Amino acid sequence: MSTTAQFRGFALICDDFGTIQAVLKDNIHISEEPLVGKLLFNLVCTEERQRLLDFILEIKKKTVSRTFEFNFQYHSDVIQLNVIGTLVENRILVIASDNQYDALDFLNELQIITNEQSNTIRFLEKGQARKPAVENNEVKLLNEITLLNNELVNLQRELSRKNEELSRFNEMKNRFLGMAAHDLRNPLGVICSYTEFLIDECSDSISETHLKFLQNIYYSAGLSLSIIEDLLDISKIESGRLELKPSEFDIFKLANDNICLNRVLADRKNITINFESNEQSILMKADANKIQQVLNNLISNAIKFSFPGTSIRIKMMKESENIVFAIEDAGQGIVPEKLDKIFLPFEKGIDSGTEGEKGTGLGLAIVKRIVEGHKGKIWVESQVGRGSVFWIILPLDTIKQL
Repeated sequence: MSTTAQFRGFALICDDFGTIQAVLKDNIHISEEPLVGKLLFNLVCTEERQRLLDFILEIKKKTVSRTFEFNFQYHSDVIQLNVIGTLVENRILVIASDNQYDALDFLNELQIITNEQSNTIRFLEKGQARKPAVENNEVKLLNEITLLNNELVNLQRELSRKNEELSRFNEMKNRFLGMAAHDLRNPLGVICSYTEFLIDECSDSISETHLKFLQNIYYSAGLSLSIIEDLLDISKIESGRLELKPSEFDIFKLANDNICLNRVLADRKNITINFESNEQSILMKADANKIQQVLNNLISNAIKFSFPGTSIRIKMMKESENIVFAIEDAGQGIVPEKLDKIFLPFEKGIDSGTEGEKGTGLGLAIVKRIVEGHKGKIWVESQVGRGSVFWIILPLDTIKQL
């Protein structure tokens, strides 16, 4: 069937301890070893195991889970999959796919398949003479399949209903954010402009205390304006309105210009930025403004969370048909339990920068959507007290990918 052909992932039956009892589908070969008898916990990355326990507990409590994103060990690499789970006759059905909608479609198709099996068994039961023992086994199997089918039908309806509710609430939230942010942006922009004008024109004629008042107003209004811009971005993106306008540009020059602008901020904290590239001119076809936004967010974050007097290392490498960025700081680092959440809206790996700088918790969520909109990948490696490295892989020709 078409959904099965599109589905990339696996579907497993586990007991309530997470031991895999049966493999319904695995077209990505998630493990080189046999899956039956293996613990589901052993498939995910070590730092994900507490979340997987929460996932299983939620299934037991609610009979159906919301969609989770988990990082799975995939041979010598890591793969991120969307996972849903349901409780079927005290057993846990786990479906993982690289797309949450494909996972839901596969669950629906599984229901259709069990219907077909039930009809086949009914036909055999009526049309053929059997020995009593065989009949009993087939009737028992029929009852089990029918019960499973009924459970799947109910769970499918419940999942569909909850997804419709979530979509409706999400749309209302985005509409509200868009309207509120749009109405606030203009007056805040005026406050910033006039305050900046007063600072430039009156700094020699007013007291130091009054000048500090103006600077605080300018800083607070600028921070508020930044929050508003982030809210507008995230509401557009979550409404499916991420508009990419690809053009050809030199990614080396764009990155170098962005780094030069951010060196002004870095100098205030006595932070040096080192830029390394294996080529001095690299043509790229993508949305230059969006890529600029990605780099600016990650570099300014590196400055924000780095300690004064340290250095930031930015590497850019052309590898085959891709461009790879590594942005490394020697800052606070991120605790392991927050690593998988920092790309979610309003989630923060750290509450404030090394000098108390604040943020919205939206920047990395926006960055992730932009990178994925270009068919790229982003991830982070971090150690508490030693710093973080943000990695980005982007295709050099986004036009081909869209």
